[in-house]
Amino acid sequence: MFPRNQVKKEYLKVLTDYDIIAYRGNPDSFYYDSKSQKENTKLKRIVRLLDTYFPLIKITNPSLLEMNTEAPVNIAASRFLRPYSSKLFFLERLKMKRIKGEMYQAAVANEIYHLWWHPHNFGKFTKQNMEQLEELLDWYTYLNKQFGMTSASMAELASAVLSKSKQI
Repeated sequence: MFPRNQVKKEYLKVLTDYDIIAYRGNPDSFYYDSKSQKENTKLKRIVRLLDTYFPLIKITNPSLLEMNTEAPVNIAASRFLRPYSSKLFFLERLKMKRIKGEMYQAAVANEIYHLWWHPHNFGKFTKQNMEQLEELLDWYTYLNKQFGMTSASMAELASAVLSKSKQI
């Protein structure tokens, strides 16, 4: 929604003017801070890439009760599902293990886990990307059965957050 996911408060008012109730914000981390976009950009990109495979950046996932109750609701990203990389094929299992571990932690703690991707990124190495997505959907099904993890669109989640604020 925002170019390079650079969210500014003055932009948020425009969203509410058009009845948009949710947006995907950045994780709460220096490496995703859009205010310091020009500071060490290459270093930040390298760290974010490596964090796909190795736990370098600590990301916290909120519970529904901890989310901001004003529209538009910031549904911060937990993890970007990077497309399959033929150059880094030997790290792909680590990427999947990292995502599944984060999903597990969120399910156990009843937190929100926001996995996102760009569908057009699946156009190259489509078979491998779809296999990874299917593996994650199977893992979600397991977490749903074991811990009651639920899936929701951003609009559904934002509606739940906003209706929760009316009950308080």
